[in-house]
Amino acid sequence: MDVTVTGPRQTTLQSATNPALWDPLLGAEYRGQLTPRTRFDTTFKAGGFGVGTDIDVSLEGAVDWSLSHHFVLRAGYSFLYCKLTVEDANIAAVKRPLISKQTLHGPEMGFGIRF
Repeated sequence: MDVTVTGPRQTTLQSATNPALWDPLLGAEYRGQLTPRTRFDTTFKAGGFGVGTDIDVSLEGAVDWSLSHHFVLRAGYSFLYCKLTVEDANIAAVKRPLISKQTLHGPEMGFGIRF
């Protein structure tokens, strides 16, 4: 990962790190039938445990509606939070920790083809 940041006084900071990420996750999934043509899926995963990321959490819920035997419409919502700490990032020629946090969430829609 290489990052270059230019400040308001034309100060440029360059950063470089090469994190190797192995992220163990534990999770659970549940699928249920609402009607003969409608089903729902829920998924939860959590991990990191300081091995790869500090913490990694994801949740997803979706409803599938069968249009026919082979075609499906899907609507749902997803949430992802991830925090990663790299201890030896080289920022402006100084080794220091780099902390990255990201939260993503929002609706999802899809069209599927079953085989």
